[in-house]
Amino acid sequence: MLKKFGQFLFSWEYVAWLIAVLVIICLIVPILRIDVKEEEQWRFLSLVGVVFTLGVIAAFLSHHMR
Repeated sequence: MLKKFGQFLFSWEYVAWLIAVLVIICLIVPILRIDVKEEEQWRFLSLVGVVFTLGVIAAFLSHHMR
């Protein structure tokens, strides 16, 4: 399982997911007019990191459960 996950991290599919998530975040933030204050920035970035990590894990699991 870990070996498959390692292969997934270095695959083009992972890069595509990474780009897709970054583009979606860049589109959503201005639309929602999320005003991130300096002291809240680390909290916002950690939330984005958690959501992204869960998305990557979900993508990996859905890819390998087929």
